[in-house]
Amino acid sequence: MSIKVVENENLKRPFLAILECCYSHTGYTVVRKVWARWARGHYGVEEARERAYDLTDKCVDGNLLAAFLLSVAIVLLKDTPLFPLLAFMSLWGACRILEILIVQLHIVLIDSFKPTNKEMGTAEVKNVQRSIVNLLINYLELIFWFVSLSVVVAMLFEGGLHGDWAYTVSSNFFGCLTFDGDRLAELVGGNVDGAFRYLALCETLAGTVMNVIGISTFVGAVGIHDRC
Repeated sequence: MSIKVVENENLKRPFLAILECCYSHTGYTVVRKVWARWARGHYGVEEARERAYDLTDKCVDGNLLAAFLLSVAIVLLKDTPLFPLLAFMSLWGACRILEILIVQLHIVLIDSFKPTNKEMGTAEVKNVQRSIVNLLINYLELIFWFVSLSVVVAMLFEGGLHGDWAYTVSSNFFGCLTFDGDRLAELVGGNVDGAFRYLALCETLAGTVMNVIGISTFVGAVGIHDRC
């Protein structure tokens, strides 16, 4: 059975079909496709492909910067009239968290098995090193978005936030990386009832998925290195 046939058979599985559908409708994919059409007409196919990689890297770096700045601003300005605006901006963070999970799952479960790229299997992934760097940046971005969301939920539903920016970041870091719900609970004085409990659950689930993706990516990188 050819690789292409195996790929088509895999996409018939409900989970992979849903993942492919979600990926094709993410903001990242839509922007990339629109930009690719424009770039092919101006630069040609090969140069457009290289510039697409640069576009992806700039989007990854830009979103990390936005997540970091919003996390700082929302902690410092949580008791000011600007908080409602910052809380509304954090909704983009929720969308980005979902988008990161979809894109990274798509890379690991679908892109990595496409027989186009010699290293990772697809033109979507330029090389292993780039894939790992972007994965780590996405992980940091996800943590900063959860920082903003935890501040919003704590202020709106839990009566306030306990801790400064550094403590909030470290609590969310441990929540994602080690699934330490107790550290997250300390942000609201140990009370994890209501909305904050569901946010903490979403954070630990997102952290679990990213950890599994990270392990899979590193294991794949080691396998590729051993074959070289």
